[in-house]
Amino acid sequence: VPREDRTVRIDGSLIDWPPAQPLAMTDLRQLSGTAHGSWRGPQDLQAQGFLMWDADHLYVAMVVRDDWHRPLEKVHRDDTEIPPADAVVVLCDPARDTRAVGADPGRKEDTAFWLAAVGEGRLIQWDRLRGQANFCDGARLAVVRNDDEGLTTYEAQIPWRAVMPGDPAVEVGTALDLQLTVEDFDEVTDTMPQSRLGWTFG
Repeated sequence: VPREDRTVRIDGSLIDWPPAQPLAMTDLRQLSGTAHGSWRGPQDLQAQGFLMWDADHLYVAMVVRDDWHRPLEKVHRDDTEIPPADAVVVLCDPARDTRAVGADPGRKEDTAFWLAAVGEGRLIQWDRLRGQANFCDGARLAVVRNDDEGLTTYEAQIPWRAVMPGDPAVEVGTALDLQLTVEDFDEVTDTMPQSRLGWTFG
């Protein structure tokens, strides 16, 4: 939905967002990693996603029901992969031409953003293909956990210049391919998410 003239604060509360139909992530077919009882039902992992835009930014929000939230550790190994923590990954394909994993030519302009509590409201732009991760200039992020209700809210404001190459002019009718993935760790010893919830995978 368009932001229009609403003032939106990136604070982990969606009360100032315009009404929108959520992206419901409650179907078992959206889950990956359900073997050996790793997914224990809706209280373990389900979500609703929301998207909003204006001329300068893409806004992404995700409300995740999760019985245990794994935060980013203050000290972690210096891996080439993003460190283990519950998170939302936003993958964008502006040219809508990606056809395969790995070094597919269509992935040259693809961008990915890793939404997790890394402190100071900073958002990580992740280039897994090239093994790079950097803070995204001009982006803002809030991650708020409510342990009483078992909910984690992710709210991000991402500049279009980080999503699309060049100086994009975004307007009604602009289209891009988008994938949202919720990554859920259930144990402190996990090095990979036990379950993933995707809109959509691939």
